[in-house]
Amino acid sequence: MFLRHRLHLEGSRAVILVLGLVAFVVHLWLTDVNDYDHAAYWNAAQEVFKEGKDPYTDANEVRSTDEFVYSPPALLFFYPSSLLSESGSGLLMWVVNAVLALVLLAGLPRDLSSIATSPRFWPYATLYIALFGGIFCTIAFGQVNIVLAFFMWLFWRTLRQPGSSVLGGSSFIVGCALFKPHYAVLGLATLGRPRPRFWLGIGLTLTCSLLATVLLLPDGLLTSWLSNIVRPITPMSVAHNLPAGEEIPVGAPWNRSLASLGSRLLVPNRHVRPVLDAPDLAAPLVTIAVIGVLAASIATVVVSLRAGRAHADDHARARRTDHELSILALAAFLVLPTSWQHHTMFILPACLVALRDMVLAERTTRATRVLTVVLLLAIMLTGLTYERAFLGGVLFEHVFPTFMTLAVVALWAMFLAESWRMRAKPEPHHEIDT
Repeated sequence: MFLRHRLHLEGSRAVILVLGLVAFVVHLWLTDVNDYDHAAYWNAAQEVFKEGKDPYTDANEVRSTDEFVYSPPALLFFYPSSLLSESGSGLLMWVVNAVLALVLLAGLPRDLSSIATSPRFWPYATLYIALFGGIFCTIAFGQVNIVLAFFMWLFWRTLRQPGSSVLGGSSFIVGCALFKPHYAVLGLATLGRPRPRFWLGIGLTLTCSLLATVLLLPDGLLTSWLSNIVRPITPMSVAHNLPAGEEIPVGAPWNRSLASLGSRLLVPNRHVRPVLDAPDLAAPLVTIAVIGVLAASIATVVVSLRAGRAHADDHARARRTDHELSILALAAFLVLPTSWQHHTMFILPACLVALRDMVLAERTTRATRVLTVVLLLAIMLTGLTYERAFLGGVLFEHVFPTFMTLAVVALWAMFLAESWRMRAKPEPHHEIDT
């Protein structure tokens, strides 16, 4: 009887894993690649490494949505693009994204399943990644977010696994932050861990990055980036300047941040009609929401870190780390001025943690399980090629974008509540029943 149950379980896992891999390959094959964002990378590489020009828009020029916006050290990542044609560079980016997506498909479920209480987590997590819209949206636009999500995960697993390379993990979070500075907030999860090598790794990586910028790139790029790119698009700058007009498409339906939610609901803009024409309310409401999310996230993580010091169990520590980093990643997604559909790559690990601990965990109530599944499906469907085709008109402009943003808010709130519950009543670890 036991052998029959074991064979049935292993057979079911194998079927789901094969279906996931087939779904991923088919969807990858059907993804319409346009390299819209990659064109900005290639143009910047040509300007910097061949012409010695500043790739950032001058202060008196109109901002463009397809300009290069990452920090000067990030330009070094695109040096190979300066040696290739635009089509060749796009193909290279496609290959890198596809390979790293497969690495995440294999690695994320394996790592997170180490403390799972359900044998169904690994195959279901694999299937979820195989259908995750952020992956295919990133590949379609030739974006770099799969690479950065890979960096983020290497940092993530460094914190949750004792004995892993702290020095390497710190380097990867710096690498991610050089592209997306807001995600440096994940570094808060290291404050409760006395690991001097982590800070040494951050210092070495930043020093090497700055030295390479000074020695290998044209003069004045850092100043130009700070004044022309960073200052206009900080969360507070956008919040205080809603509506953002034509310069920053905050209200576009493919933006899923808190600022976008406020803009679509309250501010007339070129993308959608507001539900309520009240632009004067947008700035204060978005500001309050951004500050509230950041304050609640930081407070919860700090308390969790302090409580976690009293627990020596590796499984309990890993679960706390997963929840702390999930809270910070979801918060960063919400407070960014522009969180495009492909930015869901940065909350993919948090979605898998929710699948493990809020859907498949034995102690989960049916209501929590159903709600979490709905939220995870809304996030998974974001960015899929058929989203706009199937959700035309008001559904695409308002209903689904609003629901998806609220899904991230709800998932963030559930992680907050779970972290406080774990502090009050720590859960013992249960081995997977096979």
